Amino acid sequence: MSRQMQVTRVGPPAAMLLRRLEVGGRSGSLAILVEVWGLAEPRQLQAIERRLAEGMANIFERREGGVTARLRLALQAGDRWLRRVQAAAGPDEDLSGLGAGASLLWCAAGEAILAQAGPALAFARPVASDAAELSAAELPDAVRHPVASPWLRRGIERLSVDPLWPPLGLGDPADFETHWASWPFPPGAAALLAPSRAAEALRREAVAAILGEAPELAARRFDELLPAGLPALLIHHPRPPDAMPAPLPED
Repeated sequence: MSRQMQVTRVGPPAAMLLRRLEVGGRSGSLAILVEVWGLAEPRQLQAIERRLAEGMANIFERREGGVTARLRLALQAGDRWLRRVQAAAGPDEDLSGLGAGASLLWCAAGEAILAQAGPALAFARPVASDAAELSAAELPDAVRHPVASPWLRRGIERLSVDPLWPPLGLGDPADFETHWASWPFPPGAAALLAPSRAAEALRREAVAAILGEAPELAARRFDELLPAGLPALLIHHPRPPDAMPAPLPED
C-alpha cells in the first residue's frame, strides 16, 4: 500500500484487532471483529473474544497460500477452537450455547476481500478505482454484507444451528460455511465491521454518515449512532495529500 490504512475503533477492544501484514509480497491490513454468544460473565466473554480474534489472526499470518485460502483456514480454526473450549468445560459449566460470528477483512492497495461466518455484519461502498476523485456525496450507497442473514433479525436472544449460516462452534463441523464478498478499495474508500446486534441501529442513513466522515470525526458519529458497549471497527484507505502549488520563483 502506498499509505497505511487509518482505523477507528469503538467499544470493547477484545472483540476486534487489526494487523498489518504481507501476503505474497503485497502489504495489506487484516481487520477482524468477532461476536461471542452464550457467556454471561464479562471477563470470560472478553477472554474468549480476545483469544478467538488473535488465534484467527495468527493462523492467517502463519499459513501458506493466498488471501482467500488463509481467510478460510482462519475461520475454520476459530470454529475448531470453540468446539475444544466446549469439550473442555467443567461439570459445573454449561457451554452448550457457546458460539460466535466473525468478519475477517483483508484490505490491500485497491482491493478488499471479506470472509464471514455466523452472526456478522459489514458495510462497504462498491466504488471504482477512480473513486478517489469523487466527493463523499458523489459516492454510491453503502452495501451491507451479508445482504440477508438469519442473524440480522430482531429479537434473537441465543444462537442456534442454522443450515446456511452456522455459527462458529455450533452444529455439524461438516456444515461450516464461509461467506465471501470483495470490492475495489481505492484511496478514499472505507469499510465498517460491526456485530450483528448493531444491525437495527446501522440503517442506511447512519452508515452513510459514518462512512462519509473523516477518520478523526468518525468516533463521534459512533457515539451518536451505536448503542453503548457494542464494538465497531472502521477502516479508511486515506487519500493522498493534495498537491501543493509550486512556490513562486524568487526575483
